[in-house]
Amino acid sequence: MVTLVLMRKRFILRLCLLTCLLLQSSEDEISVRRPRSCRRSHKNTGWWELVWASYDEGRFKKSFRVSRNTFNLILKSLRPDIEKDFVTEQPVSAECRLAICLYRLSRGDYLYTIAELFGLGVTTVHKIIEEVCEAIIRNLWKPSVQAHFPITKQNIMEKMVDITAFWQFSCCWGAVDGCHIPIQCPPGGLKACKEYHNFKNFYSIVLMAIVDAKDRFIWVSVGFPGNSHDSIIFQSTDLWHNITETIDFSSH
Repeated sequence: MVTLVLMRKRFILRLCLLTCLLLQSSEDEISVRRPRSCRRSHKNTGWWELVWASYDEGRFKKSFRVSRNTFNLILKSLRPDIEKDFVTEQPVSAECRLAICLYRLSRGDYLYTIAELFGLGVTTVHKIIEEVCEAIIRNLWKPSVQAHFPITKQNIMEKMVDITAFWQFSCCWGAVDGCHIPIQCPPGGLKACKEYHNFKNFYSIVLMAIVDAKDRFIWVSVGFPGNSHDSIIFQSTDLWHNITETIDFSSH
């Protein structure tokens, strides 16, 4: 009986000692643990700061397909929509956000490559590109594209005069063409593969646009499958419908 009591006391003593050691170890870990940040990797904007500070006009335009003046003009229009407030850490600047979007649109590099250049996460880069693209459409579509589309007979005559003067094409008020935007093949099996696989041997959707004599986009349609012919796409647009329904070609 005495032996059993002694063994029980020893067991309780050892259990207490073990508990104390574990608590001490936990306190030591807490004391040296660094505070966690919501950012898992260090934000390094060195490349963008180098570009902004040292790139000449030619190199800057080659990287982003716009001049510094145009970059600043776009930034001025978009800043209220793309500038973020400080919450838990310093946000990505509006300048850097616009640069990320323009670099992706102009160069077509992988998101991972852009993330490495700007010192951000891939998901962050993807979200920035989406937000800036939406801001561009929301703020610049009407004043930069729709505003230059001819809607009256006088507007059309002015466009025709400009093209004749600049490019020597008479009786013409715009030049139309299509461009293939690379995409991943959407779901849909063999049917989708056939519809979106273009003659250049990759999957795409078609962007069709009209430009005027001064190289300004005045009309755009995007979204038709890459296997569609330009003439079929154009004849399927509202613009074609409006032209053919409004103009009586039999009288010309």
